[in-house]
Amino acid sequence: MKMIYKNYSFQLLIFTGMGLLLLLLMNSCRGPAHLSYSEERNLNKMISDSEVFNSGFTGFLIMDAESRKVVYEKDSDKYFTPASNIKIFTLYTALEILGDSIPLFFYSQFGDTLRIRASGGPSLNSPHFPPEENALELLSRAGINHLEISYGNYRDYRFGPGWAWDDYIYIYQAERTPLSLFGNRVRLTFFPGDSIPAVFPDFFEKKVKFKQKDHPMPGRVYVGRSEFDNEFYYYSDGLHTDTIERYIPLVVDSLTVIEKWEYFTGLEVRWIDPGPDTGIYWKPIYSIQPDSIYRRMMWESDNYLAEQLLMTCAGVKLDTLKSTLVIDYVLDSLLSNMPHEFNWWDGSGLSRYNLTTPANLVYILKKLYDSKYRKKVLFYFPAGGKSGNLKDSYSGTSEPYVYAKTGTLRNHNALSGYLVGASGKTFIFSFMHSQFPGSSALHRIEMERVLRFLNSHL
Repeated sequence: MKMIYKNYSFQLLIFTGMGLLLLLLMNSCRGPAHLSYSEERNLNKMISDSEVFNSGFTGFLIMDAESRKVVYEKDSDKYFTPASNIKIFTLYTALEILGDSIPLFFYSQFGDTLRIRASGGPSLNSPHFPPEENALELLSRAGINHLEISYGNYRDYRFGPGWAWDDYIYIYQAERTPLSLFGNRVRLTFFPGDSIPAVFPDFFEKKVKFKQKDHPMPGRVYVGRSEFDNEFYYYSDGLHTDTIERYIPLVVDSLTVIEKWEYFTGLEVRWIDPGPDTGIYWKPIYSIQPDSIYRRMMWESDNYLAEQLLMTCAGVKLDTLKSTLVIDYVLDSLLSNMPHEFNWWDGSGLSRYNLTTPANLVYILKKLYDSKYRKKVLFYFPAGGKSGNLKDSYSGTSEPYVYAKTGTLRNHNALSGYLVGASGKTFIFSFMHSQFPGSSALHRIEMERVLRFLNSHL
């Protein structure tokens, strides 16, 4: 296992010489920020003596984004389950491989037939995004009467390694699919006083049935699905006073794919599996809203988008829709200098097999900070008191001081991102917790107390 050093500046002197040292001095002319002896002692007491943190295991690392000088660290070389902090690695991978060009699918035309090759692109006719006008224009082109769908390059599975088998019913575990439509979810909307939901897409109305709930709570809405087919059920007594939306993942089999695309396009659809892909020139149809896709993945912690984006990266880079292939590629090439080994299994962080360290997360956050997308990075991360799942916490007096990605699984919690100090300097941090009992609510409160302290003293 590689070791982490507490003084990154010293490593830079050894490996990159005086030229880079001068550059760092120019970029941070006031020198790296640091805590005084008493401030560091107080911070150490806040973390090491916390009854909340001591209920499990905690690791923490924060460093100056420009100088790479470590301000404080505790067990930053220990391994934790990152949960949705994995999406930071997915974001980096997607920006490096896809950038602004996220393919919705590839196509080739043969007379009145349009053949589509799957890419994993996630946003076509999704309820969360505006219409993808480029794709809609192509699919409604005059003279096209037939649609052929090819999964010839697909080698993945509907669920990722280490996912919970019985979470198929929940929105956070939508099935992965090589060709996305409607976000692979059914939306049931219960308007105030209505006991019968509006269904989107309405193609599935005939498959949504009322089912009596044993001992229901008044005003409560219940939804579900059969495990292996698209038979949906709900219960509502109509006593709710707010509009309630519920999303249920689809089973994505070949019949459902054909039915969805025929409904969506009005064309006759044929399935070609594996499909004669060789010798065909495929043209891409790109999403017109890549920034919105990346932002929703990070702001809303959208697992489906993360999985689809990682699969798309595999298709673009390796011509095969299999996420673990692109993970291996990224680890071997783009991230070969990470401080520690990294067990990375999926794009979303649902897998319990994922293991990494705070030091690795700070490393990838630094890579993003130093990349050509630097001006967009903070825009992609939830901002404290302003956006995403940090909207109700970490609020600054005028501007946000924390831009970070949360990560939560049962008994695991993480927060990693960027902190802006009172001095205006930017810092990179990762706060990780594992093996604690009960809810992570107290950990979130304690982390906010620590980061507010750092904001006011840096």
